[in-house]
Amino acid sequence: MIGSCHGLEFKSNIISSVNTNDGFDLILNTHNTLLIGDYLKIGPYFGYEKLHSYTTDTAYGGAIRLGKDSFLEVQGGIYEREFRDQSSLNGKGYVINLLTGTKLNNTFSLTLLFSGKKINSGMDPRWIFKVLPYLGVSLDF
Repeated sequence: MIGSCHGLEFKSNIISSVNTNDGFDLILNTHNTLLIGDYLKIGPYFGYEKLHSYTTDTAYGGAIRLGKDSFLEVQGGIYEREFRDQSSLNGKGYVINLLTGTKLNNTFSLTLLFSGKKINSGMDPRWIFKVLPYLGVSLDF
């Protein structure tokens, strides 16, 4: 049955890299969901991206996923960019992510994330777009 409420899944899409432009920064990007359902899953979403030692993006909202072994997911919510260098700036707005992926087994998946972030206040208004590959790690309860 589509949308049946058996199956709780925690999933974290993780990518890390090293930035050596202005020193040595380990960059961590993670998009996390706690979804309930079977072929149609819904639940909360949390995103955290440490872009540099002085720039952090966070997002909170909801997610809807269609599919089981291969999936399409939409995430959206409020977004904040914190920039701390010589001064501190907090940009606020919203984010919408589109993810597509496939499960490799019961634990791991490959995911491609298309992200659009809109800063409305606290910094110069702007859109930020990116496409990132992720390794997904899931736990089913």
